[in-house]
Amino acid sequence: MKITDFVASVDGGSVKVTEFLFHSQSDPFPGGHSYRVFTQERVLVDEVRKRVSSECCERLPAQTAHSVFGLLQSELTFIAGYVYDAKWMLNTIDAIVFENEGVTLTGVCSVLGPASQSKGPEKAPVR
Repeated sequence: MKITDFVASVDGGSVKVTEFLFHSQSDPFPGGHSYRVFTQERVLVDEVRKRVSSECCERLPAQTAHSVFGLLQSELTFIAGYVYDAKWMLNTIDAIVFENEGVTLTGVCSVLGPASQSKGPEKAPVR
């Protein structure tokens, strides 16, 4: 597994998956941003599937989200060589969709640190 096996975005703008940390919250604070993470890495997809009970689900309970976030944090820490440039805290998993031999997670996230006044990543210009 490599970092490039993940596609990630916040508020529609592309980000590196190493910019994410994970903290499951029923009521996201401060929240205010939305994220999307997709991977086709087979072992990770299979492990996420074991933690949820269906092919597609909405807003996971905090305990289940905590389990999935723990799995992602562990895998990303391992493949990133323990090097993070954390800018975003993922708070909820509002949807998990298994498709195209991969899994997509979406939910609410928060900006970390002094950047908390940020409006999010800059979006690429539309061509």
